Amino acid sequence: MRHAKSDWDASYTSDHDRPLAPRGHRSANVMGRALAAWEEIPQLIVTSSAARARATAEEAARAGSWDCPIIVDPELYGTGPGPVLAVAQQHATSEERIMLVGHEPTWSMLAEQLTGARLEMRTAGVAAIDLLADTWEGLDQARGWLRFVVNPRMLFNSEWDRDDVKAGRMGGEQADLLGVSWQLVGMIDDSNAFSPVLGSVAITATFDEENRVSGSSGCNRYTGPAILEEESISIGAVAGTRMMCPDPLVMAQESRYLHLLSDVGSYRISKGVGGRAAEFFNAEGIPILEYVEMG
Repeated sequence: MRHAKSDWDASYTSDHDRPLAPRGHRSANVMGRALAAWEEIPQLIVTSSAARARATAEEAARAGSWDCPIIVDPELYGTGPGPVLAVAQQHATSEERIMLVGHEPTWSMLAEQLTGARLEMRTAGVAAIDLLADTWEGLDQARGWLRFVVNPRMLFNSEWDRDDVKAGRMGGEQADLLGVSWQLVGMIDDSNAFSPVLGSVAITATFDEENRVSGSSGCNRYTGPAILEEESISIGAVAGTRMMCPDPLVMAQESRYLHLLSDVGSYRISKGVGGRAAEFFNAEGIPILEYVEMG
C-alpha cells in the first residue's frame, strides 16, 4: 500500500514529517473498509516511519477493524526494493498475508521485480501480490503474480465511503478549483510552445461538485464529465453547441482547446499578486492549459 495523499501546504519540518491531506484521510478510511469487506485484511502491517505512511496504516486499520499488529520500520523510508524485501523477511514469521506501507517509486519497482507487471501506484492504492513461496525465507529470489490493484478513486461514493470521512473530498486544491469561473490565458500549440489566447474571444471553464466541467470554448458552449481525485483530473468527451466561428483562427483555437481538455491528467492551483491561477498538465507532466480566476 502506498501512503495516502499528503498535505504539501501543512506546516512540517521535513519530508519525513509531512502529514496527510484531508483527501488522504478519506482515502485511507475507504481502503480500510473495502479490504475488510473483501476479506483481504493483513495479518501484519509493516510501515515506513514517515508520518504520512504511519497515518495511512493506522487509519486504514482502524476504519476496517483490522486486528493485526503494526510495526514501524524506518528502513522503508527512502529505500529501494532490495531493502524492502529484507524488512519484510525480518518481520514476517508465520503470517500468510502481510502489508507493507511505503512510497513511490519504490512500490512500483517492487511490484515489477516480483511480478513483471509495470504499474503506477497511486496514493492509498493497494497492489495484492501472491508469491510462489512457502516461507518468507529467500524473499529476494521470490516471484509471483499480481492478483489485483485498487485505488481510492474506484471506491469514492461507494458503501465504504462513509459520511464521517467525506469531509476530505472537498479538501486542498480540489476545493480551490470547484465552483470558480476560470478564464484561459494560454495553451500549448502544435509545436509544444505556449501560446496566448486570441484577444477577441474568452475561453472559460467551471468545475462543479457533480463531476462536470462547462464553459465557453470561444464561439460555442461546452460541457462534459470531469472526475477529480487526489492528485489528478480526468475530463471525458465534451458536448457542445455547433456554431461556426467567423474567424478561422478562432475556430482552430477552439478545436485545439477542446482536444487538449481530453489530454488533461493533473492540475495545480497557485496564488499570485493578480489572483489565483490554475495550470493543467498532461500525462507526461507537461503544462498544456493555463487559466486565471475570473473576477
